Amino acid sequence: MVLAIVGRGVISMGLLVENAGSPAGALLHPESPADFAALSMVTVGAALAVFCTIPALRTPTSGAAGGRSRKAAARAALVLVAGAAVWSLAGSAWGARTTAVTMEAFDFRPQTVTAAAGRLSLSVTNNDTSRHTFTSDALGVDVSVGPGQSRRIRLEAKAGRYDFYCKPHTPGMEGELIVK
Repeated sequence: MVLAIVGRGVISMGLLVENAGSPAGALLHPESPADFAALSMVTVGAALAVFCTIPALRTPTSGAAGGRSRKAAARAALVLVAGAAVWSLAGSAWGARTTAVTMEAFDFRPQTVTAAAGRLSLSVTNNDTSRHTFTSDALGVDVSVGPGQSRRIRLEAKAGRYDFYCKPHTPGMEGELIVK
């Protein structure tokens, strides 16, 4: 029983590590209700796994080596799951700084975006009634954003100037990303 609980904790840790990109940011700015539901279930499941592992730590040991090793395994699993949870939730806070870009009146606002070289995070919000894209050929980005939706775009960029545009509304709906 104790090993099953510890096993669930390890599986939950794996799920957290797999989704370590930034659950906190994704939960605050979900791309769709389905994304929010799935990520919420993974996060809640991992938290439950941590709490379910705690009783394994309280299992009385009868002095047998098996009891001590199970207790040690439960402690190790708890530390790993808690560490993965902290790593996963802190990813958005310690990662790239987020820059907001709005699509409104068939235009990007601001049209010129400035960011530091390295890891970039753009929060792109579509305030129009038409679907838009945030596309940059040089950066290999092509993200579709539905009416009233927001999408988070994470990328790596070296110093330089990068054009971005909306595929269906070009020419006219264009902008520039300046990376310093």
